Amino acid sequence: MGRPEFAEPSSRVLALIRDIFSGDEGMFTADLNDRLIYGRDCMPGGMLELRRGLPPSLPDVVVFPRNVDDISRLLRMAQQEEIPVTTYGGGSGVCGAAVPVQAGITLDIKRLSRMAPVRKTSSTVHAEAGVNGERFERNLQRQGFTMGHFPSSIYCSTVGGWIAARSAGQLSTKYGKIEDMVVGLEGVLPTGEIFRTTTAPRSAAGPDLRQILIGSEGTLAVITAATLEVWPLPARKEYQAYLFKDFLAGQRVIRELLQRGCRPSLLRLYDEADTALQVQHLKLNVGKGALMLLAVEGESELVDADLAEIESLAGGVAVDLGPGPVEHWFGRRYGVNYNLSRILPNPKMVLDTMEVAALWKDIPKLYAAVKGTVGARAMLLCHLSHAYAEGACLYFSFMGNSGSEDDLLVYRTLWDDLLASVGASGGTISHHHGVGSLKQDALIRQNGPFQEIFRGIKQAVDPAGILNPGKLGL
Repeated sequence: MGRPEFAEPSSRVLALIRDIFSGDEGMFTADLNDRLIYGRDCMPGGMLELRRGLPPSLPDVVVFPRNVDDISRLLRMAQQEEIPVTTYGGGSGVCGAAVPVQAGITLDIKRLSRMAPVRKTSSTVHAEAGVNGERFERNLQRQGFTMGHFPSSIYCSTVGGWIAARSAGQLSTKYGKIEDMVVGLEGVLPTGEIFRTTTAPRSAAGPDLRQILIGSEGTLAVITAATLEVWPLPARKEYQAYLFKDFLAGQRVIRELLQRGCRPSLLRLYDEADTALQVQHLKLNVGKGALMLLAVEGESELVDADLAEIESLAGGVAVDLGPGPVEHWFGRRYGVNYNLSRILPNPKMVLDTMEVAALWKDIPKLYAAVKGTVGARAMLLCHLSHAYAEGACLYFSFMGNSGSEDDLLVYRTLWDDLLASVGASGGTISHHHGVGSLKQDALIRQNGPFQEIFRGIKQAVDPAGILNPGKLGL
């Protein structure tokens, strides 16, 4: 297979960037190797294209702004000249949101990496959007605090990326998702205007504009900083694992536990197929069933109360496996993120993950629909995580061999079929990975007439359509 042909960067775009940042060549790059890096994120579909030797969508130039004023100047120019701008954080997204599908300028925000000390009185912290997730949490813990936000991409994602994609962490049952933690936002509109939302715990001053920007995946503004809620480090942590007879029995206990007001930090339940894999990794000598992993943390008296509630519900219907499996899980919880790149180079191998959510009444129907849709096309694993009193997230992993068929066609057809089955079962097509370019058609179906409202907002704030075109059904 020969080397794919790559388009040369636009001389017009380069000239405009040089004019803005004259005398500072370190502010941008048009080198092919650099452009290749920014031509994809971690979406497995992009890796399949790479395996096939298909060229990625390259930006004309990558810019590394130092501050909000740099971004403001750049966006004013881009709006006037109608040049696409794609914001890039850590590149850890799995839906193609950071891929510059119409070339133009990629804006790498990782130089915006300052973080203020925790405001202990209000239990908040102000951080710029380019702060790396792991460094952010370590900084908090040195001050005796945590945000409780631990996405599996924490080592290679940024605060701004979390907000742009409405991310969730592994301890979300206690601490919430990112949209629950944002108290205030700063950023730049496509016109170059700098904005700062009012920083307050709650407001009834019309619609919450912060929530319109959270999850907008760089289509409405460039988020440059946020004020976020944090918590004192828990005084005590306790771990507990159980084995239920089946996936449904574990779901019943989780639902009742949460509806009674109990809030474990970690709460994961694996279906029978995924449990078999987990048991092998954990080296457990147990039979078939559904594995549940729990962690409870906080003040000692509250931990005791939660543990007693958990035992009262699970103790009589599940096998007590003690804390060992959870301790082992915490020791390897980020490792799975680095396994896809080892598998995907195998010819014809197709795999991905899909995280969806539904009300408890719809969870069994949705689970059955996804299993039926995959059928014999791939091996399917599922675990329940990010649970709430009213419902939960189901996280599916699928892997198969396309054989003699077109692997990209198999991949895309399977995704289309899966998202259609989720919508037909009453679920949302994404719980925390976002939409990007991968799930656009399904988003339009899910939004219905509200998609036109979203288009109207986009037109109002970004009349030239420069920010991250080709995403979120825009």
